[in-house]
Amino acid sequence: MTGVQTCALPISVALDGDTLLTGDVGHVHVGPNRVGGWYVFQIPSGPTVLSAASLVGGPIAPGELIALLTDRGPGNGMVASPSVNGNYPAQLGGVQVFFDEVAVPILYAQEQQVNVQAPFELENGTTQIRVAYNGTSTWSSAVAVQAAAPAVFHAGATPQALVLNQDGTWNSASNPAPRGSVVAIWGTGGGASTARSITGGLTPLDSLASLALPVTVMMGDTNVAARVTYSGVAPTLSSGVFQINFEIPAGALPGPNVPLSIAIASVKSTDPLVGTTIAVK
Repeated sequence: MTGVQTCALPISVALDGDTLLTGDVGHVHVGPNRVGGWYVFQIPSGPTVLSAASLVGGPIAPGELIALLTDRGPGNGMVASPSVNGNYPAQLGGVQVFFDEVAVPILYAQEQQVNVQAPFELENGTTQIRVAYNGTSTWSSAVAVQAAAPAVFHAGATPQALVLNQDGTWNSASNPAPRGSVVAIWGTGGGASTARSITGGLTPLDSLASLALPVTVMMGDTNVAARVTYSGVAPTLSSGVFQINFEIPAGALPGPNVPLSIAIASVKSTDPLVGTTIAVK
């Protein structure tokens, strides 16, 4: 697996629209997972613009998948379906979202939360996000924009990152990746790619492109560098998702919860409160 390996991801997260369903105050429900049931992440109080991967607030990047915690929208959550052309709609259940008054694709809408993709056309600085429901503005916020704001998707409300082992099985404490093998991870907030990406589109298999900014992967408490074999768009998934393939370093310490972090253009990935790990043997 030195190139790009495609697969069907086991959880919905932001990848197909069914991302976050808000529940009790301070919690976000994520799911369903591959064995049924629901994940529960606890998120910090305060931020209303969150990474769809880490559920952490902060600057956003062009093309990033984000969750907006709002208070108006359809009572029952609605998941968007891409059109025959592979594009997500700019209106869902009466909800519209605008970045600097330009409508953006919506992946999920519910009265407490809306999931969208930030436009790839955003430039460093700030952008004004506005949410409207049935034609009436209900929420707005100015948000900082930077070239990259990476975050890695997780396999549930645990530190375990969503990792595909070289043999095509999912990484876990009971199924660790051997040192020297190549694994794949997915995230959002990687910024621009070397080819033009379409906001709200799906990445076709025949249009792969690398991330425009340099990528590094570090493992363990001592930050052992991993060799990156691919960093770019994720085939068949939302254009807001990136994929990174890397080799588990021979010098990485084995364990069921080895710390994992990535950086894009020196911007380190944000972690949820539970942290981010990978299982290694």
